[in-house]
Amino acid sequence: MLERHPLPKKDFDRLKLPLIAIDRVWWRIHESKHGPIFFGAKGVHRFDDPQKKFGVMYSGSDEYCAFLETFGHATGKRIVETCSLSAHLLTEIKPKGSFHVVDLTGKGLVQIGADARLACGSYPTAQKWSAAFHDHPSIPDGIYFRSRHDPRKFSLALFDRAQQKVYTGQSTTLNPALQPRLVAKLMDRYGFGLI
Repeated sequence: MLERHPLPKKDFDRLKLPLIAIDRVWWRIHESKHGPIFFGAKGVHRFDDPQKKFGVMYSGSDEYCAFLETFGHATGKRIVETCSLSAHLLTEIKPKGSFHVVDLTGKGLVQIGADARLACGSYPTAQKWSAAFHDHPSIPDGIYFRSRHDPRKFSLALFDRAQQKVYTGQSTTLNPALQPRLVAKLMDRYGFGLI
């Protein structure tokens, strides 16, 4: 049995975080009735604040990652309802300048006393780490990590303090009747079915 992932140490604020600058386009899938820029503070997602004091916005490194993290969240379920797709938009998320984020994809994990389970293990543990990152004196904009469902893809969890650094690009409907090629491309990548 795999042991439980450790929590951040008491002197965590003295550690040097593995920070990187990211200045590229990201992709976000969101309900069309809401705007694409939304920092949730419900405490239900992987890197949400466990105290619900700050919000987090999630996006993927490409449209496939955004699709998988939105509609493939339940492991083993590869069916999407047409009405659910039709209620969503795919939107480009861009940085004004660059995002300075904690890199959880390489050797930096070891340096801070963590491992890859932060991106695929217990939510309560990951949330405590997220709060430690948020409160760190280096003031990162968020967290850069591997997608749990496809580790070749990368995800970004931005803290709400980065809101002024975010702007949106093009938005595209995911309604299969209006964007049949896009929807087919997204669903075929991971073998999803449409009902």
